[in-house]
Amino acid sequence: MVMAGLMEVTAAIALPLSLLEIGSSAGLNLCPDLYRHEMKNVVAGNSALPVTLAPEWHDPTPLAVVPRIVARRGCDHNPLDPNRADDVLRLKSYTWPDQIDRMERLNKALALAGEASLEIENADALD
Repeated sequence: MVMAGLMEVTAAIALPLSLLEIGSSAGLNLCPDLYRHEMKNVVAGNSALPVTLAPEWHDPTPLAVVPRIVARRGCDHNPLDPNRADDVLRLKSYTWPDQIDRMERLNKALALAGEASLEIENADALD
């Protein structure tokens, strides 16, 4: 889970973070602070956030620190825009239709990513 790693890094360095993602598609992983994360007895994000990620957690719980993300950028060979209907349909096609909870989380995450106006460049990782 991205947020657990960001919490550990923040605890270690106590500095604001810039997220850079290669192969970011529509940028959903660039928005971890817009989701609520539940990891055993550690919660990041408040209950008012529309997306909750609560995986089965077996690792040691991260330190309960809140990362401050000051920049986010991504690149992809074929970036997808969460504000374009065709791109949203394509992203939804990767989710099994009988996984209702997952599809609901995806819908909410796509709406958040669309509002966040993420900068996803059409670029190769080597560039």
